[in-house]
Amino acid sequence: MELFLETTKHVFTSLALDDARGRMILTSAFTGEVLCGDLAGVKGGLTVLARTDDALGGVAVDPLSGDLFISLSLARSVERIAMGAAGPPFQRIPVYANGFEGRRFTSPSALAVSPTTGELFFTDAGGEGESSITNPIGAIYRELGGLRQIVSLCASGLQQPAGIAVGPDGCVFVCERSANRLLRYVPRGNHYADSVFYRFNGSFGPTAVAVSPKDGSIFVALYEPQELLEPLDELPQDGAGEEERNNRPEGVVVVLGRDGREKGTIGVPGSQLRGVAVSKDGSTVYVLHTDEAMCVSRIYRCRIAEESACEEREEGEEGVEVVVNEEKR
Repeated sequence: MELFLETTKHVFTSLALDDARGRMILTSAFTGEVLCGDLAGVKGGLTVLARTDDALGGVAVDPLSGDLFISLSLARSVERIAMGAAGPPFQRIPVYANGFEGRRFTSPSALAVSPTTGELFFTDAGGEGESSITNPIGAIYRELGGLRQIVSLCASGLQQPAGIAVGPDGCVFVCERSANRLLRYVPRGNHYADSVFYRFNGSFGPTAVAVSPKDGSIFVALYEPQELLEPLDELPQDGAGEEERNNRPEGVVVVLGRDGREKGTIGVPGSQLRGVAVSKDGSTVYVLHTDEAMCVSRIYRCRIAEESACEEREEGEEGVEVVVNEEKR
């Protein structure tokens, strides 16, 4: 695990990889900017691809065209940015999608593009607290074949759906944050069969998910508010407190197999995890940690080609409960 990028100029809300062009795409909540950085290293800084007057949520990359999709919280819509031009400013389609069956979206959040069909999938969760245990209005939508025709995978009833990802086999994974579980939607002809793929314990819920294009492994980032962790200035400052400081709780990315069983975990120095992405060859994981209170965003990079990258969990060990193919309703 290494620190890939750190900034106090932006509060990043999401990240996506554009492997074909060797870049990482980021959205900034406070500035309303879409930025990119070189995957080989961002010492040269970040490049602004687009500026908006909105609070940005998620971002996704079309792997074929390189076009970007972003979710705008205030406009309650999804925007497409065509990247075919030689350089900025790029052509933008400001209202690519803003409602379903005559009803406006609550506020689109996470987005993902199918690596096989190029179709767009996204969650509609609203802002913090709009979709919750007591008000389960979260939804999941799908765009049919680039036609800007929207259909629902789940029109309502979800508790704060957060991250979303599409695997190489077409399965759609959604983090239902308030319910602390991962949902799976399996393509069955013209529809999708849904189930609870995995249930988590002991966190504030999953916030982001990514699927390895190489072997279908699923990487799920869990969120833990910083205020629940003991502040550093309250720990002993002499040598006796060194071990405590080094063993402070970390953020966790849980690695699941295609069978729904845990393969291991990746410890992250930050606990407020907002994004996770896997490289096309499956060798590298990028994790986004954002601390809004301190106005700092950090991206960590983990090489998982080596066996030591993930901490293996013995079967039956406590910590995370595995639930395979449990019906959601």
